[in-house]
Amino acid sequence: MLLHLGVVALIFWFGLQLGLAAPASGLAALVFGVHPMHVESVAWVTERKDVLYAFFYMGALVSYCRYLEFSKTAHASQGQKFPGYLILTMVLGVVSMLAKPMALSLPLILFLLDWFYGRKFSRSSVIEKIPLIIAIAAITWLSYASHVRVPGKNIVEIPLIWAWTFTFYLRQFLFPLNLMPLYRLPQPIAFTYFEYFLSAAVLCLVILSIVRLRQYRWFIFAVAFYFFSIFFLLRFDEAKDVNIVADRFMYLPSLGFCLLAGYGVQQVWHRPLPKAAMGVLSIVLFILATFFLKTNEQCRIWKNSVSLWRHQLDIYPKEVIALNNLAIAIQEEGKFKAAEETYKTIVKMRSEGFSGGLAETALKDQAYVEEVIRFYQKAVEADPGFVEARYNLGKLYDDLGDLPKAVEHYRNALMIDNRFKDAHISLGDVYRRAGDAPRAVFAYAQAIKLNPEDEDVLFNVVSVFNEAIKKDPKNKLYVQARGIVLDDYTRWINGQPPRATAFFNLGYLYAEMGDFPRAVSAYQMALDISPKHGKALYNLGNIYKEQGRLVDALTLYKKVSEVDPRNSDAYLNMGSIYLKRGNRREAKESFQKAAKVDPENAKAYFNLGVLEESAGNLQKAIDLYRESIAKDPNNRVAYYNLGNSYAKLMQNTEAINSYLNAVKVDTNYMDAWVNLSILSFKEEDYANAVKYCDEAILLGYKAPQEYLNALAPYRL
Repeated sequence: MLLHLGVVALIFWFGLQLGLAAPASGLAALVFGVHPMHVESVAWVTERKDVLYAFFYMGALVSYCRYLEFSKTAHASQGQKFPGYLILTMVLGVVSMLAKPMALSLPLILFLLDWFYGRKFSRSSVIEKIPLIIAIAAITWLSYASHVRVPGKNIVEIPLIWAWTFTFYLRQFLFPLNLMPLYRLPQPIAFTYFEYFLSAAVLCLVILSIVRLRQYRWFIFAVAFYFFSIFFLLRFDEAKDVNIVADRFMYLPSLGFCLLAGYGVQQVWHRPLPKAAMGVLSIVLFILATFFLKTNEQCRIWKNSVSLWRHQLDIYPKEVIALNNLAIAIQEEGKFKAAEETYKTIVKMRSEGFSGGLAETALKDQAYVEEVIRFYQKAVEADPGFVEARYNLGKLYDDLGDLPKAVEHYRNALMIDNRFKDAHISLGDVYRRAGDAPRAVFAYAQAIKLNPEDEDVLFNVVSVFNEAIKKDPKNKLYVQARGIVLDDYTRWINGQPPRATAFFNLGYLYAEMGDFPRAVSAYQMALDISPKHGKALYNLGNIYKEQGRLVDALTLYKKVSEVDPRNSDAYLNMGSIYLKRGNRREAKESFQKAAKVDPENAKAYFNLGVLEESAGNLQKAIDLYRESIAKDPNNRVAYYNLGNSYAKLMQNTEAINSYLNAVKVDTNYMDAWVNLSILSFKEEDYANAVKYCDEAILLGYKAPQEYLNALAPYRL
């Protein structure tokens, strides 16, 4: 938003430099600032590059105008140069290009400004721009060359698509009614189809207007600014993706029309026609009010993914990408997980013959999950070849525990795209969880066979086998298959140029297998390539810590804190080593650093609480334990230690509540049951003292006979 406001401010300044009065320039900036078509660029964080490139782009235009103004002065005519603004224009232009390739149009706009200022086209006007042209060309070649399109093969469709995209942005700017994240080309692509016929007519009208109104430089400037700044995005082919056009592409190209609006109002206002001026003012206010309301509505639409894709489906109910993305967005909502668990419970109850009524909340949760299933099903129906929707539907059934349907949809996805690695791996996961090791191994092998050079596939399959072997260590099929894939992965790594990340991943896999010597070797290879690889340093430190090599581990954790000062876990481990070595002061400092770099790190506050409790600072310990619990409400030990601190202060009620929270998190927490019993006895709550003691005894507590004798009179 701040970047957008900065662009608006620069537009106001730019309008003044072009000769507009302050009210007219302000109106142009206001129209730009509140136009509904710009919501996508401002509200969608991914498109921050739009407002970023536009900010530097406008800075370059303002700077170039200053250069042109100085060039007209008497000093310039006497041979004095003012290269400062020109250099600044070049620098800002390059930075704008680095933000987004749409800045490619800047040299064309600079030539347009030369014309607007009445500067003659000359060799010097071209030469001064050559450094910028070269820089932009180099950046384009390095970052954008792979995206360059060639004209389509259908010579009839090329001009129709080009005309449609040219007029699309004009229509959306003038009549911003249905603004969406996704647009598709109208079908069929033929001159007889209304949209293409109308686009061709509008294009002819624009050309005719340019010819008839060529003496009106503001009109020519507005149209030329639009054309030059969006020319590289005008399409002439039917792309495979749906983003052939997008609202965000009109962010800066709309500037010329905004300035033209300001100029037009200024011209009417200065004429001696009061009624006409008031009429124009009324129309302007009406348009601005409409834009305000529409922009507010668009901001609500872009609030989150669910509202965005629901809006798309309100207009185009069969848009497959929107159906798929809406289902994904709903699944990512926190409340969906609870609904998913409820749905699984309902399915299980019904499979066991339960036919009773369900609570209203359960029915709502069931409908919530079924709505997501319907979205995926509608996407599949609208486009049977849309493999992502089929896979996601299988994944949802997988999460719901309906394995037969999950297998069915994974297989359907593979029938469309047999190289779909995620489907092969997910299919293998289903078979593995079902206890069908041969089919699981076969599915994983297919993923590798069809994607033999895909590092992610090799890594993920070994990780899956590690998980399977942990649960079933005696399964020779998994052990043998893991060995084969691990050899393949190692050969693949050795056949590639040395990369620290690859050796780090290999070290991680060996560590998961418990093969620490090989893990250490792999991590060290990663560090030989990249000595500041923070994750390799940290994981190697963890291995040394487990092996008791505390000095070596501490050295590595210190290096981690140097290369990655935000790694709070490194400070935690440093603190625990200092504590083992009896250095409480440095341990405390390390835990404090962990809490400082990551205020949400519950372990840091917990460890500080332990230090304060052992030092007798019980109130400080209580505060720290409570802070730790606020960050992690499921830490049973934090509740237990909090109870101990309260007990030492003779605050038995608070201590009992803390112990109760500990056993609520873990009903098998024997020590908490014991302390609950003892404190309840002290508080003369004998019934609960007996109850809590019995809970502890069931968990293996050997209660002293004296205590059992004291409880005996209170047993029923």
